[in-house]
Amino acid sequence: GEVEDAIGVGCAIELIHNYSLVHDDLPALDNDTLRRGKPTCHIAFGEDLALLAGDALLTLAFEVLSTRENFQSLSSEELIRIIKTVAQKVGYKGMVGGQVLDVKKLADQKTISLKKTAELFSACFVCGGITAKRFELLKDLEELGLKVGLMFQMVDDYIDKDGFYRLYGEGLKENIEAMFKEVKEFARDLELSTQEMEELLSSSVAPVFGESL
Repeated sequence: GEVEDAIGVGCAIELIHNYSLVHDDLPALDNDTLRRGKPTCHIAFGEDLALLAGDALLTLAFEVLSTRENFQSLSSEELIRIIKTVAQKVGYKGMVGGQVLDVKKLADQKTISLKKTAELFSACFVCGGITAKRFELLKDLEELGLKVGLMFQMVDDYIDKDGFYRLYGEGLKENIEAMFKEVKEFARDLELSTQEMEELLSSSVAPVFGESL
């Protein structure tokens, strides 16, 4: 696939990621006042505009994905497949569904994290596979994305002393290390592992261990 096509898909997913953060910070959900060291959207601009900004980011993502001129090497069928994948992974079957489970306390921490966080990672991996036209790997890429997403959430909870940390405490470090090794081995088995990928994975767990594994 073309690099420009991958960038287009990546931009759309990043728009969705930011929509999810804006809405997640709202008083009705997490009620956070800071995001990346700065006031959250509803603190800076009001709850009404934050709600609308999130809506705009979500719809803009699908505008980007459905604009044929943004993509050179992807067929219309492949674009539809990407759009469907993203919609399923971030909708009621994935990210939004996970948020419901979290708000209503209807599931365990792992299930919530798989839906709320890991499904978006999985969308990235699957859409990357479609863009690269590696259709034979899509199921494996979906699973790899879920594993990476879950590991990311475990690290995030360790840093914030939230979620998984409340369940495992300092024992979470061992869980993260085990998941890190599982992800690396899975990627190697698929012959997808590269030095750059392993360096990114190592740096992602560095906040827990003080250095890259």
